[in-house]
Amino acid sequence: MKKLSISVLFLLCGLVTFGQSKQEQEVIQLSRAKFKWLVTKKVDSLQYYLDERLTYIHSNGWVQTKKELIDDLMSGKLTYNAIEVISDSIRVYPKSAVVT
Repeated sequence: MKKLSISVLFLLCGLVTFGQSKQEQEVIQLSRAKFKWLVTKKVDSLQYYLDERLTYIHSNGWVQTKKELIDDLMSGKLTYNAIEVISDSIRVYPKSAVVT
């Protein structure tokens, strides 16, 4: 049974990846890397990749700018132990992409 469920999981992951363009896959990878950087407090990567106009909205409604997010990570006010992406979807536009 365990072998079957692992095979089904790989099949589903393959279908999701298969349906995405190379550009969409790259954006998804970058989006997931962002969560890793939040957990590991890799501020240099966050500074480089996050847009200056960022508005980060937490699940409890707390809203932060890019500067506030990075300042709070550095000060210890904001600490992530882990972030798990259950599912994500992407819409790619000519000069931007939206990941939810």
